[in-house]
Amino acid sequence: GVIAPTEFIEIAEEEGLIGELGKWVLKTACNQLQEWKAELDYDFGVSVNVSPEQFLDEQAMQWIFDFVEENPINNRLVEFEFTESTLLSNFETSLEILNRFIGIGCGLAIDDFGTGYSSLSYLGKLPAKTLKIDKSFVHLIESNNQYKAIVGGIIKLAHSLGLTVIAEGVETETQREILAKERCDEIQGSLVALPLAPKDFIEWLNNWQTQRNYSSLCDEDNRLVS
Repeated sequence: GVIAPTEFIEIAEEEGLIGELGKWVLKTACNQLQEWKAELDYDFGVSVNVSPEQFLDEQAMQWIFDFVEENPINNRLVEFEFTESTLLSNFETSLEILNRFIGIGCGLAIDDFGTGYSSLSYLGKLPAKTLKIDKSFVHLIESNNQYKAIVGGIIKLAHSLGLTVIAEGVETETQREILAKERCDEIQGSLVALPLAPKDFIEWLNNWQTQRNYSSLCDEDNRLVS
């Protein structure tokens, strides 16, 4: 059956399997993008997590660089996510690795922001373009004004540094509305969709496009009436 990442990733790390798992994920994701490009004539992007174990393994990182450079997919469509604690554990080495990704045209994201060091002095020095607010903050913004203020502050800080902000784990319409008011750029979570198989994603995408087009028509009608 379906096993959540929270259940198997820690075991994979303990057993030394996370490197091979990471390779499989990157290969599968890039192959899927090529299939969708051929089928739909649209360039989807993909964001891939890099585990701390991979990040600290020179051979594992070299494999990632080699794969991306040799793969026919446009490098600009591939973004790699690193947790802030991983990046700040050895800052100088992290900068070298991140700048290599920048050099081959890939995007970079700081994942789970708020759960690690949260060192603001380092944030402006990292060459990432995306900051992802950890779901633990998002889940509390409905009922806790302090967390709403914290999330709003993170968004403003990130924007002042030229970063795109993504809120993780958005599950309710109320959370989405609050994040929209705070000018969060993007959201991810079960409110948008649960994890989907490739064929189910295409069906979801077609339904979403239909709903979006209908919503646009309704908005236009409302403006004309008013």
